[in-house]
Amino acid sequence: MYADTFNDLALEAELENFAHRWLSMLNRMAPAIELAELLGEEASIQLLDETLTGSEYLANWEQRRSELLVNGHALGWVRAQRNSLDSATLRMGGEHRAAMRDGSVLHTHFDAEWVLDLSWGEPRIQSIKLLDMRTL
Repeated sequence: MYADTFNDLALEAELENFAHRWLSMLNRMAPAIELAELLGEEASIQLLDETLTGSEYLANWEQRRSELLVNGHALGWVRAQRNSLDSATLRMGGEHRAAMRDGSVLHTHFDAEWVLDLSWGEPRIQSIKLLDMRTL
């Protein structure tokens, strides 16, 4: 099992590390094939106004990668809760900054919720739901 069933602090620390791993991959603009390793087979990504399958998200990421000069995510807070032996919910908030090739700059605050499958021995993202995003 990925984390001790009875130790929520250990679970929270392990899942926060997992979130940092995902965001680090986005920050270094990793290819979609690397991100795919952390997504479950039927992952869904719910943005504010649309829902994407994992493969649609990865295709969009590949397109967006070519438009980015610099991409940076930083977590401000993370909270984890075990739903069952094989599932946990991770809620987080942080900032995203990006510089685009067209000269535009993006700076936002985000709140998100992830549902993670823990049955693989290492977490896999089942769903990402963007709860709020504000431009700073």
